[in-house]
Amino acid sequence: MARNTYTMMLDDWYPTGLGASLNYMGNNKLTWEKQISWNIGTRVFWQKKYMLELNYYHKRTYDLITDVSLPSSSGFNVYRDNIGQVLNKGFEVKTSLNLVNKKNTNIIFIANLAHNRNSIVKIAESLKSYNNRIDEYYGQYNSSTFPQSILTLNDNNAKFARPIMKFEEGNSLTTIYGMQSLGINPANGRELYLKRDGTVTYDWNAADQQPIGNSEPWAQGSFGLNARYKQFSLYTSFFYEWGGEQYNQTMVNNVENANLLYYNADGRVLTQRWQKPGDIAPLKAIQDRYFITRPTSRFIQQNNYISFNSLSIGYDFLPAQLKKVGMSSLRASILMSDVALFSTIKREMGLDYPYARTFTFTINASF
Repeated sequence: MARNTYTMMLDDWYPTGLGASLNYMGNNKLTWEKQISWNIGTRVFWQKKYMLELNYYHKRTYDLITDVSLPSSSGFNVYRDNIGQVLNKGFEVKTSLNLVNKKNTNIIFIANLAHNRNSIVKIAESLKSYNNRIDEYYGQYNSSTFPQSILTLNDNNAKFARPIMKFEEGNSLTTIYGMQSLGINPANGRELYLKRDGTVTYDWNAADQQPIGNSEPWAQGSFGLNARYKQFSLYTSFFYEWGGEQYNQTMVNNVENANLLYYNADGRVLTQRWQKPGDIAPLKAIQDRYFITRPTSRFIQQNNYISFNSLSIGYDFLPAQLKKVGMSSLRASILMSDVALFSTIKREMGLDYPYARTFTFTINASF
């Protein structure tokens, strides 16, 4: 991580010798992480059927090494740096409940929950200058209104639509930064912003970006059910998150900033836009679609979801039935993965992982 890595260019010989291209940008000022942590926990059993485990932790990291975002104009997306002191604290809960335990029936419920809160206690001096470079990067946005240059500006300015990570003491490593939006002005279809000093403006300014969301959920975990009835068995697995937020970049790129001259778009491009004075709409006036929307709290959405990851059903044939055909065991099962997703954010389902539903039928036999 601390050293630059080069790839030799062996396909040609230059007057000064072989060439080399930078493959990985190192950081020669990188130092080792140091960590002080403690935790306390307990595990409780009762009636030999139920288990509950609780754990609280407190972890402070000094000289934390993390990926720091870079403007794409640098040729790299990220590099590694020590960002200062970071505190993580939270708790974990695990449980296993043997709900039914009989000769022919067995049902076990398993679940876990994890809560973590992350905050930057102190940032390094290098990151203070990094935050300034991010502001300078957004300052390259070209807001020219010369008609012949509008389409070119749209392409060149598209890179400024995505939030870039900043580092501020007291905030989290998963904080989303942008301008605080007051919504679309019903009078003219323009977006109103709230600056850091509390004043209202129509102008987007990088220095006035502030925390508008946090992608870290308040809680996340999984749960599932293991069940058996005679020769039948059932297994389910779910994953969940709640309390986190996401910046809906798809909505920004494909609806608000939709390029209607070259690409198709869905009905929200028109139906959810401001069109005339008095309209209460979530999207700005359509005549402004050529001017890229930069990070704004208007596109922050609650990210609560439950994912039904897998469902498995099996049947084990009785040994007495199998002896007649010379078999010692036979099991048939069907597995379904990515069964369903219930989310507060509307997601477009595709044909590839992780959204493609797959079915697997298996027969295991021995003689």
